[in-house]
Amino acid sequence: MKKRSNLATTIFLLLAFVVTNSLVGCSSKKPVIQYSLSITVEGQGVVEPVEGNHIYSKDTLVALSATADTANGWVFSKWNGPNGAEVRDNKVLMNMDKSITAVFVKSQYNVNITVTPDDAGRVDAELLTAVQSVEHGETVRLTAVSNTGYIFDHWEGDLTGNNNPQDVLIASEKNITAVFVRVYDLTVNITPDGAGIVQELILSAQGIEHGKTVQLTAVSNTGYHFDHWEGDLTGTRNPDTLVMEADKNVTAVFVMDIYGKVYGANTGNGIESITLRFSDGSSTMTDTLGNWTKKVAYGTTVTPTESSSYYAQVFEPTSIYLNQPSDRINFAFRGYSYVGAFDALGTGVGEFRAPRGITVANNGKIYVSDTANHRIQMYDGNQITVLGSRGSTVGKFLGPMGIAIDNSGNIFVVDSDNHRIQKYNGVSWSIFAGTGSAGSGNGQFSSPNYIAIDSVGNIYVVDAANHRIQKFNSNGAFLRSWGSQGSGEGQFRNPRGVAVDGFNNIYVVDHSNHRIQRFDSEGNLLGILGGFGSGDGQMTNPHSIAVDSSNNVYVGEIGNNRRIQEFSSNGNFVRKWGSHGDEIGQFNLVMDIAVDNDGNIFIIDSKNDLLNFRIQLFAAID
Repeated sequence: MKKRSNLATTIFLLLAFVVTNSLVGCSSKKPVIQYSLSITVEGQGVVEPVEGNHIYSKDTLVALSATADTANGWVFSKWNGPNGAEVRDNKVLMNMDKSITAVFVKSQYNVNITVTPDDAGRVDAELLTAVQSVEHGETVRLTAVSNTGYIFDHWEGDLTGNNNPQDVLIASEKNITAVFVRVYDLTVNITPDGAGIVQELILSAQGIEHGKTVQLTAVSNTGYHFDHWEGDLTGTRNPDTLVMEADKNVTAVFVMDIYGKVYGANTGNGIESITLRFSDGSSTMTDTLGNWTKKVAYGTTVTPTESSSYYAQVFEPTSIYLNQPSDRINFAFRGYSYVGAFDALGTGVGEFRAPRGITVANNGKIYVSDTANHRIQMYDGNQITVLGSRGSTVGKFLGPMGIAIDNSGNIFVVDSDNHRIQKYNGVSWSIFAGTGSAGSGNGQFSSPNYIAIDSVGNIYVVDAANHRIQKFNSNGAFLRSWGSQGSGEGQFRNPRGVAVDGFNNIYVVDHSNHRIQRFDSEGNLLGILGGFGSGDGQMTNPHSIAVDSSNNVYVGEIGNNRRIQEFSSNGNFVRKWGSHGDEIGQFNLVMDIAVDNDGNIFIIDSKNDLLNFRIQLFAAID
């Protein structure tokens, strides 16, 4: 019985141990405690953990990071919010629900402004605080304000240039200096009062920088002229200059006088070397700017006279009677200056024999009929192109004369001894009109010589031996003809040149009748210029004609007069120049005339042997 009892006791104790251990294990499984971490961002930057709500177990130590948007000027400032103060070394202990905010702020920069010289002025700056600190990205407007005796000159340091006021974008610390310079006053007096004015090469005579040079120009009023300077500027030079190293006082002294200018009628440019003669026997001459001045008694007459430097000179008015007080005495001038001549005789490129026709295209290219060499030569700057050679086939010539160019650049040449007109389109030649043999029918020619084109492309040909004008359209179709041999109105005796004005009126040189006949485009007579004689507007054997862009008409004579005459568009005589001879501005036989778009005149002047020649060029001075 005792052994059974011990066994039972042992079993009970084992069971009790097992049950006890089982109960102890069950009681140790407690619930897990968690807390919420709310992270927000103020400003521009990113955080880790990212902005939002996060769950962590109790007593977790959460590592935080905040990275600012430095590219746009932001910096991290602090952790804020209800639990911001609990962040230590960018870590927070999760022992409760917490809320924190990462605060980013704009960078602040100092703007340091200085002035030199110290007492020269100040700089007013918008947006700056007392500590001169400005947020990144702000724009500060700086305005330099000068004190008396100074003016603002420029900025230095982190701002350059001389704009004032000037806006500055702040993206870093700035060190800026406003530089001022000393200025002086210039006082200008006029004597006698009302005699004139003095112009300065500045907006105001007050406040001129130290060391600056001022140009003074004395401008006289009616009845006076500048005589000399007094005070801190002396002498008679006008304009003159003055260096500002202190306050200056200058007097411009004027005296009563007569003065004026000779200027181009169209350009207004001064004409130099023109002598003006006064009725009291005195005279003066224009300077390089065309100005003249003369101390002369009022009540005299002043008359400009022709200069040997120019040709075909016209003054408007021709003279002026001087009253006191008098306005500026001005004369408008029209004339020509001699540019040069070309007279290379021969058969090479750039050489000629008996040239008879010349024209200038709108693009400035010059075309010359090299008549005795049976070709055309074209000048384009320094480039010379030869067109054609002797012969009767297409593209060859026998005695070419007149040349004309239409608005499309097509070239028309009078192939005189082949009795036809040839056309060149820039690539190839073709027969425009004529059969190649002399004839008197419509579209036939007998020794044609000159040609002209109107604004719509119609072609007018002088059919010389038939004593008529023939008109063709731009395709070469015959339209009409007019004229016959005789001396009556509308008749011709050996017609030579032809030209068209801006109204499509046709001018025909009626050579042996010593006149120019003007027709409309249908051949109706509008008027006659000339008539035999040597007076102004009269003619002896006119041979050539041209019309400029203003519809002025130029006629060259080869009879006794050997000159160029100019007529207005209504047929009135304007001026003339030339005489028989070989000197500059003289002529032997004026075979053809061309006028370019600038009014320059090209004249083929043949010698009496008809082979030698020169081409004289005169530039328009107006």
